[in-house]
Amino acid sequence: MNLKTSTTPWLFALLCVSQLFQQCYSIFSPRKHSASIPIWRSIPRGGGEDETDTSTPSNQDDERYSRQFYTLGARAQNLVRSSTVYIDGPPTSGLVYECVKNLALSGVGGIEIWTSNDPEHDQGYHDESLDDLGKAYCRAASKELDLQQSTDESNESILGRYIRCLNPTVSVSHSQRPNDSEEAVHDGPGVLLCMDRSYETQVRLNEIARQRNLAFVAVETAGVYGRVFCDFGPDFVVHDMDGETPLVTPLETVKVQGGELLVRAMETERHDVSSGDIVQFQMSDGSIVPQQFTVVKVLSPQQIIVKLVRDTDENKSHDLEEVQKVIDAKAASFSRIKIPVKLSFSPLQEVTAKARECVKMQETAAKDKKKQDGQYYLGNLFSPCDFDKSSDVKRLKSVLSCFQALSAFSDTHQSLPTLTDVLEFQQLATESLGAQMLETKHVQNFLGTCAGKLGPLQAMFGALGAQEVLKSVTGLYNPVQQILLYDCDELLSEENDANRTPSSKSGLSYILGRKLEEKVKSTRLFVVGAGAIGCELLKNLAAIGAATGKNGCISLTDMDTIEKSNLSRQLLFRESNIGDFKSVAARAAILRFNPATQIFTHTSKVGEESDGPFGEEFWSSNADMVLNALDNMEARLFMDQKCVVHQKAMVDAGTLGPKGNVQVVVPHQSESYGSSVDPPESEIPVCTLKNFPYAIAHTIQWGRDLFDGLYNRRPKQTNDFSEKALSDSVSHFAESLIRDSGEEAAIEAATELAQDLLFASTSPQSRGEVRENAIRWAVHLATQLFHDAIEDLLNEHPVDSLDDDDERFWSGTRKVPTPIRFHESTDDASKLAANENLLSFVKSAARLRVESFYGVNDDNDDDANQFTDEDAKNALRDAVGKERDNDDNDSTTEENILRKVQPFASGEKSTLHSVDFEKDDNDNGHVDFVTAASNLRAICYGIPPVDAMETRRVAGKIIPAMITTTAVVSALSTLEMLKLLQGAPLTQYRNAFINLAIPLLAFTVPLPAEEVPGPGGTKFTVWDSIVVKEKTHPSNSDGGMTLKRFIRQLRKALGGTHSGFEISSVTMGELLIYANFLHGEDETILSQSVWDLANAALSEEGGTPASDTRLELRVTVEDTTNGEDYELPLVRLHKEELEQK
Repeated sequence: MNLKTSTTPWLFALLCVSQLFQQCYSIFSPRKHSASIPIWRSIPRGGGEDETDTSTPSNQDDERYSRQFYTLGARAQNLVRSSTVYIDGPPTSGLVYECVKNLALSGVGGIEIWTSNDPEHDQGYHDESLDDLGKAYCRAASKELDLQQSTDESNESILGRYIRCLNPTVSVSHSQRPNDSEEAVHDGPGVLLCMDRSYETQVRLNEIARQRNLAFVAVETAGVYGRVFCDFGPDFVVHDMDGETPLVTPLETVKVQGGELLVRAMETERHDVSSGDIVQFQMSDGSIVPQQFTVVKVLSPQQIIVKLVRDTDENKSHDLEEVQKVIDAKAASFSRIKIPVKLSFSPLQEVTAKARECVKMQETAAKDKKKQDGQYYLGNLFSPCDFDKSSDVKRLKSVLSCFQALSAFSDTHQSLPTLTDVLEFQQLATESLGAQMLETKHVQNFLGTCAGKLGPLQAMFGALGAQEVLKSVTGLYNPVQQILLYDCDELLSEENDANRTPSSKSGLSYILGRKLEEKVKSTRLFVVGAGAIGCELLKNLAAIGAATGKNGCISLTDMDTIEKSNLSRQLLFRESNIGDFKSVAARAAILRFNPATQIFTHTSKVGEESDGPFGEEFWSSNADMVLNALDNMEARLFMDQKCVVHQKAMVDAGTLGPKGNVQVVVPHQSESYGSSVDPPESEIPVCTLKNFPYAIAHTIQWGRDLFDGLYNRRPKQTNDFSEKALSDSVSHFAESLIRDSGEEAAIEAATELAQDLLFASTSPQSRGEVRENAIRWAVHLATQLFHDAIEDLLNEHPVDSLDDDDERFWSGTRKVPTPIRFHESTDDASKLAANENLLSFVKSAARLRVESFYGVNDDNDDDANQFTDEDAKNALRDAVGKERDNDDNDSTTEENILRKVQPFASGEKSTLHSVDFEKDDNDNGHVDFVTAASNLRAICYGIPPVDAMETRRVAGKIIPAMITTTAVVSALSTLEMLKLLQGAPLTQYRNAFINLAIPLLAFTVPLPAEEVPGPGGTKFTVWDSIVVKEKTHPSNSDGGMTLKRFIRQLRKALGGTHSGFEISSVTMGELLIYANFLHGEDETILSQSVWDLANAALSEEGGTPASDTRLELRVTVEDTTNGEDYELPLVRLHKEELEQK
């Protein structure tokens, strides 16, 4: 196995951070058919080669873990499912519950809970009375397990039973923590996870892990501080450092240049390789060219120079020019190869000793004013986390010293320190690492909060700890090397200190004060979405007591229902909830965590279509701020717009596999969410999809469109014609079809109708006849799509033809296609691949055709709709050698249409069943059809095919996801919510960009709201608005303020002068209400009510009537002094009734 030389955590992070920032702003926009897409089939992930199947997870895991599978890959997922995690921590700790929740939902094979063999010592390190999250989990577990208050069941047993509720497939066992000297045999991948234990206990457990050949992860939180430590042994191999699936880049040419090759990608494509990477080439049939190449130089995003790797037997026996000829003739694409990296870890005790040595050398160098030796740089022991803080060596050594002092104090007193113990604690902190120059502020902040547990921080570190466990058992992603420190001390202030009391009954009030706790209880939150992020948010909110006060409430909405694939990431749902509305089930679950939570649920979508229950009254009385848990850009932008209009704060979170981000929007201080949204990616051109595909994404989209056309549009089209034909003339139908579609499209539609009407109206039919018709139709369809249509295209544009510029027509992204047919016997790899996909296509197409006749849930056995390979082979054999249908005639288009559909006009009404594409049902044949169709088209065009899992991801627009990333962004969202309630200045908020694969947690202060110029030297931000009020009498029945009066009032609001600027236009959304070049002197328009004009514009577009009391308008003005046009901030027209006297 070739191992790449490892880099330091800091260097690796710096290499990755620019890539992360580029990705994080765009990963949450739905991608529209990117051409260079990952091919999972050919690239093992999460482990070495040829040890475990990499194609798909086991059948029972398919649906539950489908979103996680697309993050980890099959190999890593299977390793997770076979792993055992040994956990040691206080069984009532919120951190312990968070860790095991994440591991259980991720699907680890087994969890063994260790009971402390030194309970008196261990109990002193955790105060469960100040652990809000732990108390919430214990309540939820007791309620779900239906425990009585007087139960004598151990907390470890309750924890184990709760794990089974989260995931019944996880094996749970219990054991006493072993002594250091005990030997045990461990089979399979395993890890020991230690949580909220003292340093001495961590050292002992680390030694036990090493004795048993287990990886070791320790995680703990103290107040606003958290720490992760990892020891994966001296020879740990990471098989994929970043989890990024290499792009498979379409290839244009390969030329010999000296002793190297110049590789050129398609002109519209970009590769992702760097100098020093190893690349491989893929053949058009999906096979891999055996020779590998090293990237010598990157010339551009489209061109690289590579040289043959000569250290393999395969490469030594081949001449470069021979290899070049093979690649240039048959290769279709290239991609980089992931090289394993070997890492060496040290035990905790050695790392601590190294830290002590680094601190000594750093302080000596500082005292002597000399440059510190790089090998003794303390930061080398840490994985970067929040660059501003991680680069502060004084902070690092102060916080690390405090954690050591916390453990030493607990060992001595069997309790946790408070501010009254400041002198002893400072002495212990100084002695722990021998540091003489500690930051007093950090020591005081740590000491003042360390006894309490902050729920959101526990949730964050529960996810980080679980993620490191998954890395240890899979070899997927770069682990923490070896310490990660994080704090959110920006939450602390003098006001918190004044409100903090040693007698606090909650961790939140102990750490952040009673005043904030009361605000949390009385806040009114609008949580939008009850999916993965929504569930985590709600759990965090319940734990800190949100909406438990007199005026507090949580309004929750989600229109979706629960599916099995949700269960691997959404802790509030169980299998018994499948089919229920998410918001309703989430409310029931949250009341188990905290029965005092006042939560109101809705099943309404948020969007432009309708406000639904979220009208003006809702925004004024039920929403102080918004917490977004959405999965699409359209809804995010809509909520952002609403928050700007109503001056509400918003926290938005999103994830994509191991990546995530959090953005906080602060009214009148920060930019809005929509201020910095990336432009949408361009869609695949129609001509590329129809005739000139060159990447697998093109053929997958073509296959998906084909499915929708055959099994959704065409049945509806047939039923619609059948119904109309009974009440209208066929000739009228033909005329309207030509008028609406054009002649060519009308003929195609009529041909489809003739086929479908014949199939639907031949009644009564036996099932055998339906099956025979269906499979003949499927074979005809395959021949038409993958042979005849390709022949037609080549007849129109022969291989050696030129375009209008006298250039070769088939060049660049236009790949010469090859017609394909079924071959009875062949050894050719490409033909074998075509045969395999033809069989699959005919079987799935015929099955779906039968189901369009009978419906999916007919009374017959499902097997009656299925077709075998032999059925497909026989039908394909029968079609070999048959001549093509010839539809040429001298008839007019209308006559041609009448000839096709007239025979069916007088029959009974036809009923075919349409279906929507469903990606998550492995048995419905939908993905099978799209996969076969896509691969056949890919083979025609020399594009490497892919398997069903990759097709499912692209065709179903599946977003990879995992519970750990979700938990981190939800925790960070909750921390930002607390800052909003504090009324913090903008500099204390943090937008977060995370990538748990690297791992990297980067934070930035939100950008301030941009000021834009207005007329007359004025300036506005997105948060500004101009309010025009209309006073009306209850008895007044007129239409409201006229446009002329509105313009006059607007002038007054802008400064009271009628000169200096002119109103150019007034719009509502995209609808034009007024334009001065059209209506400037039109008294008919100017004298109409603004409300009437708005409703007239809405009516023309088929929209719903505007609000009776409020209009939101966009107004542009021209500054007559300089001729510049300006858009004013949002103009809000309010109608207010005068009181009757």
